[in-house]
Amino acid sequence: MRADIQGIRALAVGAVVIYHFWPDALPGGFIGVDVFFAVSGFLITSHILSDVQRRSTGSFLLNFWARRIRRLMPAGLTVLAFVLVATALFLPKTEWPLIGKHVVFTSAFGENWLLAHEAVDYLASENAPSPVQHYWSLSVEEQFYVFWPLLMVAALWLGRRAGRARTVAAAAVALVTVVSFAYSLWATKHDPDAAYFITPTRVWQLSAGSLMAFVVLRSTAARFALPWIGFATVVVGCFLVDGSLPYPGYAALVPTVGTCLMLVGLQDRRFSFDWLSSPRPVQWLGDVSYSLYLWHWPLIVLAPEVLDIDLRGVEKVLLLAATLLISHLSFRYIETPARRSQTFARRPGLTYATGLVAVLAIVASATYMHGNASATIREAQSSLDARSADAADCFGATALRPGCKDPFRDVDPVNLAAAEDDKPAPWSKKCANGLGKANTKTCELGDPRGSETVLVWGDSHAGAWSSAFDNAGKRGKFRVVMAMRHGCPSSMDSPAATVGRTITGDEREQCRLRNLWVAKRLVPRADAVIITNMMSNYRYDGDDQVAGYAKSVEAVRDADKPVFFLQDAALTGDDQGNRHNGPKCLAREGQCTNPVARALEDRGATEQLAAETKIKVIPTRDQFCDAKQCYAAIGGVSVYFDSSHLTAAYGASMGPWLAKTLADEGVV
Repeated sequence: MRADIQGIRALAVGAVVIYHFWPDALPGGFIGVDVFFAVSGFLITSHILSDVQRRSTGSFLLNFWARRIRRLMPAGLTVLAFVLVATALFLPKTEWPLIGKHVVFTSAFGENWLLAHEAVDYLASENAPSPVQHYWSLSVEEQFYVFWPLLMVAALWLGRRAGRARTVAAAAVALVTVVSFAYSLWATKHDPDAAYFITPTRVWQLSAGSLMAFVVLRSTAARFALPWIGFATVVVGCFLVDGSLPYPGYAALVPTVGTCLMLVGLQDRRFSFDWLSSPRPVQWLGDVSYSLYLWHWPLIVLAPEVLDIDLRGVEKVLLLAATLLISHLSFRYIETPARRSQTFARRPGLTYATGLVAVLAIVASATYMHGNASATIREAQSSLDARSADAADCFGATALRPGCKDPFRDVDPVNLAAAEDDKPAPWSKKCANGLGKANTKTCELGDPRGSETVLVWGDSHAGAWSSAFDNAGKRGKFRVVMAMRHGCPSSMDSPAATVGRTITGDEREQCRLRNLWVAKRLVPRADAVIITNMMSNYRYDGDDQVAGYAKSVEAVRDADKPVFFLQDAALTGDDQGNRHNGPKCLAREGQCTNPVARALEDRGATEQLAAETKIKVIPTRDQFCDAKQCYAAIGGVSVYFDSSHLTAAYGASMGPWLAKTLADEGVV
């Protein structure tokens, strides 16, 4: 193996690992994955060009894929087995279904497509990270390895018929690069969350590296200088390319072009990039780069759960040292023996059979884990539904009534098992408006024969109140129309960003159209309108963060309808997005709290809106907090099904309080 290749691998894995351990220190370290893509494309294509003519097409393809199996599967499947065992031993059953699903998709080389699907699922951003989500990049490469040799064999065959095999093959690679890059630009603009993961937006990075296998530079000066320019480009990119930039898109040119420049360098020359890559520590890091990439992320995710610690300075250093040791052992005793085995090298059929059995074993184990936990959760949901039907026995929010003992006791384990799947009507009945062009879905709740109609208008946090409004409507004999759209508050000024995510122009436009539709079509039909949102989640152009809400209030008043503002649920963290997943925290602790000052620090925007518009605000603090703390479990029930949205059970238990409050405030 060329010393400079190992140096590039060391750079790539070092960037990724530092980014995952200390993201603030290296905000663009994630581009190390892009470096791996270009290197992989170069190596695979170089191998194809040198080997395809020595074998028949069938023999070449059979041996090519067998080598990929021996190279990737042993360590990859070992880490998946470790994740399954650690999950079964140390994590609550509420986390098994999600991890089991991710392991199945990873085993089938489809983790990137699952993450792409979850990326456009608004609530997926509330999920804890999967310990195998880093396999998405391996899934892209594995899919590339399936079709790339077929493309290359076909191009070389056509080229040989024309007497210009390498030229035709290079042209085919260039065409793929251009088409994939163009699609990447389009997808990054129109569907940026999914674009990050899907294979068509990443193929150009692998094929760009592949193009370097056809490049022969005769200029010694160029071969000396270009790798250093490429190295500097990647290093600078690790600091300047951060999560605020649309990605992959144009920004991905930085690591891709930088890597391509490094790949055309000199070997064995003093002061060349190859010379920089030659020291043994760099070579060792390049050697273990695959194992290090595989092991570091599950250890980062699982260590805090298993050891019940927060990863801080010392803990991170110790975990990094342990990760390096484990990666070295993995390389020496798993990767290397499998790759060098002459038994498997001489018998490709045995490689395929062994790989298939190993994959099926992992898939079967993950499927069993998913099914077993899902059955437990379904049973818990049935029990929870039965108790939720009668909100009069100190259950959930009714435990806050005088006479109920210890409303903030630890959560009931049976109730907790169902918490993450206990979603209100917009999710269970699929009447929520997503991030796309769907804007006219509503949930019909409460008493369908009620003489008055209450319109609830807002984002997903409005939808999270659905069970409370449904119960209150049935008790108060009024209809409820729930008009909610994910990531779109009831503000006539569409937000430019949420905490941690830039909102695309298309999404902002759809949010604007949605709110105009609600104001024009739904508000006139209502007898009262309640606005409620997670106001702290959004950032707007300009300094005024409540002007758009004031315009919505004005639109309701122009329709001569009474309008009220319902305060949001208490935060599980702060208003900068530092929140904990309620059910997962409860599974570890039994009860989780957040100081009132932190949990309610978003109330400033509500107070400003009330002062400017004189809107009546319906306070909710007493449904979540005592004098000092706000709680993740009340009356033995998980308040949240993720890190911010209310469970259906807890929402329903607030029905009696909400019905009385709406009546007292003159809403209905």
